[in-house]
Amino acid sequence: MPPETIRWKGKLRSLYTRHQKLVKEMRKRGYEHNSPLPKELAKGASKQKDYVNSYKEQILILKAKNCSCRL
Repeated sequence: MPPETIRWKGKLRSLYTRHQKLVKEMRKRGYEHNSPLPKELAKGASKQKDYVNSYKEQILILKAKNCSCRL
């Protein structure tokens, strides 16, 4: 099973919360949202503590993309 799948196991509430934040951002930018998640399936941990890349690694990955993002 890929690591990105395993990290959400038992943490569907956290995944649901993350998804809702992305939906809000999409709508703010004028995009339509068409991938609803059923709230009743949002069970388990509300915080994600397992990551594929550490925070430090994520920053390095973003910096390597040469975008104008504030990091």
